[in-house]
Amino acid sequence: MKHGSLFAGIGGFDLGFERAGIETIWQVEIDEYCRKVLARHFPHAQRFSDIREVRLTVKLFCSTGEYGAKAPAFQITSAV
Repeated sequence: MKHGSLFAGIGGFDLGFERAGIETIWQVEIDEYCRKVLARHFPHAQRFSDIREVRLTVKLFCSTGEYGAKAPAFQITSAV
């Protein structure tokens, strides 16, 4: 599984996701110092300084959960 990170800060949540096996493929952070920290810890991720540089497409769908209940879910794909 992969994810992108909005308002990434220094990547605390991203680090947790990476340790859980979820790859960080892009990050958005406006602060220059934070972007330097992100570059050091996530050299494989593409970084953006402005959220307006990232295009997101959100797909909404429902999945059938246990006992046949409908559970809302969503998927975000990026075109960066």
